[in-house]
Amino acid sequence: MELHIGIDDTDSTRGMCTTYLGALLADELAKFSSVVESKLVRLNPNIEYKTRGNAAVALKIKTTKPGIAKNLVLDAVEKYAVFEDENTNPGVIFFEGKIPREFNEIYQRALHEVIPIKDAAKTAEQHGAEIHKFKNGRGIVGALAAIGSGLDENDHTYEIIAYRHRKKWGKKRGVDKNSVREMDRRTYPLTFNNFDYNEERILITPKSPCPVLFGIRGENPDVLNRAYEMI
Repeated sequence: MELHIGIDDTDSTRGMCTTYLGALLADELAKFSSVVESKLVRLNPNIEYKTRGNAAVALKIKTTKPGIAKNLVLDAVEKYAVFEDENTNPGVIFFEGKIPREFNEIYQRALHEVIPIKDAAKTAEQHGAEIHKFKNGRGIVGALAAIGSGLDENDHTYEIIAYRHRKKWGKKRGVDKNSVREMDRRTYPLTFNNFDYNEERILITPKSPCPVLFGIRGENPDVLNRAYEMI
């Protein structure tokens, strides 16, 4: 069966990263399922209670063990989400089958609007989606939007992300500035937002104490793999 998984709002300004959780889950799910698609979906950046950049994660898998897959996801959220942060309110949505048009409508709204939790819950429930809310469950909005986001053939990009060992979280990132500048010189414009030449500043490293070491965005997965090897 085909199972869609949406996850949002597990991170915090003090650490963690929903994208990291999605990467961990993709690796674990691949041990007994086929991971068809993984998406990092950026939403309205002007949400006042966003934890950081306001992006959600969606995975599409084909599996004969949906119950095990769901338990794996929920256990991971319980383990990794930063529940002590008042703005961290995770949400998880599971949906089987073809994605309804109404889910895409929630995604389109989530790019520009503040969507009430009850609106997302109502839309999800009307189509038989399985909803899991932690604390106030605000994350179900992003989770549903991520599931509903279609990857337009000509309007999406890729990102390759390097993560740090847990003992390195919160410590200074040792990414070499010269290697980033050279990578940008050799791969731009197929990669972008790598380096600020006016400020002589690396742009691919976050400022927060999260698990991400660096992330490179671009138009072509092969180019991103080459760029990654240059850092």
